[in-house]
Amino acid sequence: GPKKDVEDLQVTSATPASDGMSAVLAIDGLKPNRLVYFLLDPKSLDGEELWSAEAWYTLKRLPAGASEHAAEQKHVVFVTGDDEYGSELSMPMIASLLEQKPGFRVTVLKAVDEQGRWSRSGQSIPGLRALRQADAAVFFMRFRALPDQQVKEIEDYLASGRPVLGLRTSTHAFNYQNGPNRHLNDGFGKDIFGQKWISHYGHGSTSQALLKTDARTHVILRGLPSEFDLHSWLYVMKHNESRIPADCHVLMSGRAMRARDGEKQVFGDIQPLARTRERTVLGAKPQRVVYTRLRPPRVFLSLSCRRVMLNSTLWAAC
Repeated sequence: GPKKDVEDLQVTSATPASDGMSAVLAIDGLKPNRLVYFLLDPKSLDGEELWSAEAWYTLKRLPAGASEHAAEQKHVVFVTGDDEYGSELSMPMIASLLEQKPGFRVTVLKAVDEQGRWSRSGQSIPGLRALRQADAAVFFMRFRALPDQQVKEIEDYLASGRPVLGLRTSTHAFNYQNGPNRHLNDGFGKDIFGQKWISHYGHGSTSQALLKTDARTHVILRGLPSEFDLHSWLYVMKHNESRIPADCHVLMSGRAMRARDGEKQVFGDIQPLARTRERTVLGAKPQRVVYTRLRPPRVFLSLSCRRVMLNSTLWAAC
């Protein structure tokens, strides 16, 4: 159809990302349910032009940060980057549910390849500067080797004492073969969530969540049944001499299940499944940490699992 209500917009500022692959544009006069047409003329540091400088974007709604109440809202940043569990699919869903609650706005970051295209195995996560204004951060990463500047954004956030949530593979979020960031391979999981990666009970198994009796009144477990099934295999979190720190408070445990002769059988050891921690950070109040072994995205078909994530974010951020 013909163009209607055409208006000129002005870019008032352009802030390049630390990785040099993107920029944040400030634009006055944006309106929801409009098509925004961009015609830009950016150049690289050495004078190269883009192959195409035109772009179109359908703006369904204005970001929450554009409202006059943005200062009163909690900003939650989701950092995704794994090649096994589909965090780039499940975390936007959780973020969308959270954004529907009054007082929250969200940012979801995803891994990209060397050309800046989304990739499950990408070793760059543009936009981590969003952590600078975050009130809580949710990490779902696995075996990344991010550029130094991106690592600094994460480490600066962690050092601030603001809340941290980690899912499943975030105990082994990094995988550096050498260099100054190699300590993060085990250190990120141990220092923040209380444990490094150990093992699991096998892809052919499932598991069952069990609420701890002494934790049933905790806000994170609000609205949950005492037991519920999980469509995922159970991670091992305590084994031989490996134990979670004493300052971790286990809310849910899990037991591994497998089919045998047409019936489900319990096997292995009961393992911690979800826990909180109030971590000591120099110069800051105790940092609220939540860690869960929930395995998205299929597991979030369960209302109970969605509640765990939303309740955890509310507890951490508020």
